[in-house]
Amino acid sequence: MLETPTHSSVTAEKHESASLLSRTLAQLGEMPGVRLSFEDLTGVTLDNPLLSLPYAFRIHTCEFCLFAKSDPESHQHCVGNKMAANRVAIQRKQGFAGLCHLGLTDLVKPLIFQNTVLGVFYYGSFVLIGTESKARSRIRRFCHRHGFDAASYLRHFEQAPRLSPEELPALWQRLDLIADLARCIVESIGVPIERYRTRPGAQFSTWNGAMPTLVRSVVAHLNGHYAETIRVADLAASYRCNPDYLSRCFKRTLGFGVVEYLHRVRIDHARRLLSTERFTVGEVGHMVGFQDQSHFGKVFRGLVGLTPQAFRSALQLRGQAPRAFSAFEYSNVRPFNPKFTDGLVNPDRLVM
Repeated sequence: MLETPTHSSVTAEKHESASLLSRTLAQLGEMPGVRLSFEDLTGVTLDNPLLSLPYAFRIHTCEFCLFAKSDPESHQHCVGNKMAANRVAIQRKQGFAGLCHLGLTDLVKPLIFQNTVLGVFYYGSFVLIGTESKARSRIRRFCHRHGFDAASYLRHFEQAPRLSPEELPALWQRLDLIADLARCIVESIGVPIERYRTRPGAQFSTWNGAMPTLVRSVVAHLNGHYAETIRVADLAASYRCNPDYLSRCFKRTLGFGVVEYLHRVRIDHARRLLSTERFTVGEVGHMVGFQDQSHFGKVFRGLVGLTPQAFRSALQLRGQAPRAFSAFEYSNVRPFNPKFTDGLVNPDRLVM
């Protein structure tokens, strides 16, 4: 007997096939009257499956916004307004509430990783109670200046959702949580941050800096299986390409080879494990994929500038892990080899 899929099972199946970021936006962004979207300013969602977003999460989809964008000329003004908001987010590098050219309010929060704005979250669009008069004035001025029918804009404006100032703190809490989770996703997948350049209008221009599919697939495999025995020849066989071609393509894209990238991933995870007392240095090396402890120590010292034990001792002397050690140094395309003096860690000298 065939069973008819229930709504919940269909929804679960859709969620399983969706990226982690899109599922996060769908679950945490649900609230009557407001919707979440993410403006990708670097192309990072194009390169990483865990960050990929459907079109509905990359644009404003509230009824008023869709009406305003139904006319090509009016749509261009919406684009210009969003680019201006993106520039403010890039400059401030912190969240803010903004009123668009048509009087609707959005909460704006940049996604920042290693001091780079990867994109901007928008939570809106709604009419903030107390701003109605100012909003209507903006609509009339916009329509008069560009020859649009103010009555139709005002009619749609009156149907837009209203939120009170007292409701904003709850929205900010959700938005902050989403931005923090997205940053954790970016950190966990080892995004090579210096491959990206922030552009206020990246969404509306042709972005040609995306990773080749081969490199993206190999990076995802290395990030997820770094603790296993990995050989370039085996990777090439898995992805049906020549090992030399894989190495050239990988290095041309990221700035260093497959093995070096794998070492940086392993050492980054090793630093995190060394910050606790639960495992010995030998256990940490084995857990991150090094079968030989001397090799682990050599690679660790080459990338961090200290032996694993000296690194742990330095953390103990400071009482806590320096903030700089929480970032993915292996994401940098420039050589990473900080120098330390007298065995003490100086975070200011890290290449970030």
